[in-house]
Amino acid sequence: VGWNQAAAAAGNGLAAAEIAALLSELDAAIGSLEAQITAGRYGCPSSAQCAAANALWARATRLRDALVILTGAPGQALPPTAPLASSAAGLALRAEIKAVADSLAALGAGTVSATLPLPAARLDSADLQTVVTDPVFGYDLLPLATPKRIYRLGDVEVFLRIGLLRGSRLRAVLTTGVRLPTGYRQHPTHLFNLGTGDQQLDLEGGAEFAWEPGRLGLSGTAMYTHQFADQLSMRWASPERPMALAAYEYLTDRQLGDVFRAAVYPSLRLSEGFQVYGSAYYFHKAADSYALPATGDPLPGTPAPEDVARGSGGQSWSLGAGIAYRATRPQRDTTGTLTALPVEAGLSYQAAFSGSGGLVPKSTMLHLYLRFHAKLF
Repeated sequence: VGWNQAAAAAGNGLAAAEIAALLSELDAAIGSLEAQITAGRYGCPSSAQCAAANALWARATRLRDALVILTGAPGQALPPTAPLASSAAGLALRAEIKAVADSLAALGAGTVSATLPLPAARLDSADLQTVVTDPVFGYDLLPLATPKRIYRLGDVEVFLRIGLLRGSRLRAVLTTGVRLPTGYRQHPTHLFNLGTGDQQLDLEGGAEFAWEPGRLGLSGTAMYTHQFADQLSMRWASPERPMALAAYEYLTDRQLGDVFRAAVYPSLRLSEGFQVYGSAYYFHKAADSYALPATGDPLPGTPAPEDVARGSGGQSWSLGAGIAYRATRPQRDTTGTLTALPVEAGLSYQAAFSGSGGLVPKSTMLHLYLRFHAKLF
């Protein structure tokens, strides 16, 4: 693609007048054809010629509306690009304009002599920067650039774990916690400025268990996360549009969907410290929802809330396997008593094999860990 020739950046001072002339001539011919159909010309309302005239009116109207979208409607952001004159799309577009013009003239609806100016050269990287930064095109973004390495605080998590069962064969733990809104959100004017958190409050709770009667064992976990509603400034766009117009940036009431996660891990103990295990993991997230405050008034063309939230929910199944090591080391507490605390290490691999209900990543994860424990009090 190249520049929309109506844009000042295209450097074609006559293009805007040519486009206006083409649309004006099309409008006049469409109006003339409609008036003649209404007056009973072409054997209307029931002849074959009348049917052909009505079909031409619909075709010409579609062409005019498409040209308005391509070149820019009055009072709206100017579309930055257009197909190259030498491209298949450009050749087809000009052929359609000529065919419609010839058909209108054949029915005595008027002459359409103007043509559509199209670009001869492709956009380069500097042109793309102009597209995203020049307010005339409606995006009004910061220049495209790789973000500098800036360290920011994420959403701080505070969790409490309570041991319910602590037997030699069966153990169970209750987990509850909060995820605080301390992170940094992505700025709407920077495409590549990834945030460090959602900056909204989460409440999480769940349970873990481990049953190890012998060499074979089974453990599992289930966690539920409730995400509280918040308010933020964001640009409304569907997921397939990474760049949204600045005009569609609103103060928005957001409700992120709740999340449920569950997993089971059958295991085989190879020795006192080593075990291998498999994993089956289920993930489910409810769809997000977005709304404008009661005082908000969306502009025409603003995506619907359900379009903004499309694909935000979904579920997936993942399978995996791993190996884990666990040993204990003695450590003296404040009273001088030796206490055995674990040292843990492991490697696991997990891959999603099924997903539905939304835009679910086909993720693959390799996890390496080394964990030490210390008794503080």
